[in-house]
Amino acid sequence: MTFTGIEFAAITKMVFAIVNADDKIDNKEIRYIATEMARFGITESSTILKMAEEMETSKAVGTIAALDDERKRYVSAYLGTTMIIDGEIDEKELALWRLITSLCSLPQMTVKEAIEYIKGR
Repeated sequence: MTFTGIEFAAITKMVFAIVNADDKIDNKEIRYIATEMARFGITESSTILKMAEEMETSKAVGTIAALDDERKRYVSAYLGTTMIIDGEIDEKELALWRLITSLCSLPQMTVKEAIEYIKGR
């Protein structure tokens, strides 16, 4: 599975929205995001981060919504596991995950399913 730079920037935009939803950024969340970027061979994370920061939310939603089902499943699982990587499930993060899932037509999954999907990759 691969993503273009624009696609990964859109995903990163949503991941950081999840991370910021509870008004605190945990080092575990940052390390997890870096790990996922590395998994996809992204060596210049600053480029993706800058693209994500500058991207309009509506463009990120449209970009993710246009992905195929397999990549949408990954995005849903990535968002879900990012949400709980700090050991807590904040209600704001959970609500945002559900909203992003709906807006981007991502497959709905439980946190357990998200974890199992990411572990199985």
